[in-house]
Amino acid sequence: MIFGIYSGTMALNPRQAAAVTHDFSPLLIIAGAGTGKTNTLAHRVAHLITSGADAGRILLLTFTRRAAEIMVRRASSTLPAFPVPRPRIPWAGTFHSIASRLLRLHASSVGRRRNILDFPTHFDPPAHIVKLEQNYRSTQPILDASNAVIGLAAESFRKNLFSERRSEQKPVLVAAKDEQAQADYIVERVLAAREAGVPLHHQAVLMRTAHHSDLLEIELGRRNIPFVKYGGLKFLEAAHVKDVVCILRWAENPRDDIAGFRVLLLLPGVGPAHARRILDSTDRLDRRISTVPAAAHREWPPLCKLISTLRDATAWPGQLGLVRKWYEPHLERLYEAVAVRIGDLEQLETLAANHASRESFLSDLTLDPPEAVGDLAGDPLIDEDYLILSTIHSAKGQEWDVVYVLNVVDGCIPSDLATGSKEEIEEERRHAPRTRFIPDDLLPLFERETAGTLETLDTLHNRPPGSRMDIAAKLREMWS
Repeated sequence: MIFGIYSGTMALNPRQAAAVTHDFSPLLIIAGAGTGKTNTLAHRVAHLITSGADAGRILLLTFTRRAAEIMVRRASSTLPAFPVPRPRIPWAGTFHSIASRLLRLHASSVGRRRNILDFPTHFDPPAHIVKLEQNYRSTQPILDASNAVIGLAAESFRKNLFSERRSEQKPVLVAAKDEQAQADYIVERVLAAREAGVPLHHQAVLMRTAHHSDLLEIELGRRNIPFVKYGGLKFLEAAHVKDVVCILRWAENPRDDIAGFRVLLLLPGVGPAHARRILDSTDRLDRRISTVPAAAHREWPPLCKLISTLRDATAWPGQLGLVRKWYEPHLERLYEAVAVRIGDLEQLETLAANHASRESFLSDLTLDPPEAVGDLAGDPLIDEDYLILSTIHSAKGQEWDVVYVLNVVDGCIPSDLATGSKEEIEEERRHAPRTRFIPDDLLPLFERETAGTLETLDTLHNRPPGSRMDIAAKLREMWS
């Protein structure tokens, strides 16, 4: 193992070190889950910079904002702090946010689309390929199952994940009678694992989409099992977040009547008709009070002052604070759970601090919104134990001791909405747990259990490929 090439303390295995120290020629790193991608890329960036590369010409892209922040932090901390300050890496972020910046800067020209499978052939000579296949997260039986499923992909860079973490425990494939049986099974297993010494926050329940956990959440509440959920309500769909963003949008663009309409409805006594008349007026904003209902007369001047201040402002820092100062009294009048909502606005203000301008903030927030309110909310108190619920997307890069996956059935995984083409099915195969992706010859790689099933697991899996269940007959059987 190679330790601390720079100021970092994490070890690099030989293939990671080969990727880190590769010269300036094109390089493609093929890496499986849990193989140390983040650590490798952080050291790679540090190696390039210390070898003379301009940090401003390094492009570092990830899928999620959380991963981008981790990547930048690790890359920066890996660089030596002396004799000069650590350089910033300005072109680091999510695909969406970086694409937004590039489009703002170069709207007139768009390059060709990327395809990672074709990447090596874009260069002459072709890009060098390094495969990271040693997994540090999972045991070998889990990797055996993963390798077998991924190996069925029609197109991919072939890799064979391996681990030094040995175990006789195979992943468990459970056939449940219905969602209630599934929820009961998971709750019992979660409690049993806790009794065996695995804290709740070392266990996670993953789902393809957030609503798949609805019944489980009810059961967890009934059993008084605390949990935190990530990947639920989209951040911009929360009413109080919409309100604040619309204030900023209206200040940014006075012609944005949709944003202005929502802002005006925040005022007491202002309904849709009044809001439309106010927007249709050609007078300066502060002179439109004649079109404002009497109930809103006291609130009108402060709103006009806020919008005017925001439009005249040349500096972005502090603007969201002004909006919150005006908005929070209305928040208390309009909504319940005020303390929770204020916490969300505090996190929104923290997010805003990472942007240089109001326009940049609004653009990135629209094109690359946080996955959920919970993505920005703080963790529970340090002395609390809590189960993790998360969408599969929000779980990327995370790790737990015990993981349960909900609704591993066709229509949910893979999603009906993501199987319209061969390419979409292959994308599901790479990023989601599997159902139709587990043919009969792979079943020996799993332990199999049942949870209140109507038929045995062998019957379920021995049904001819592509055959359909007669739901009507099953319902008649249940109710006869």
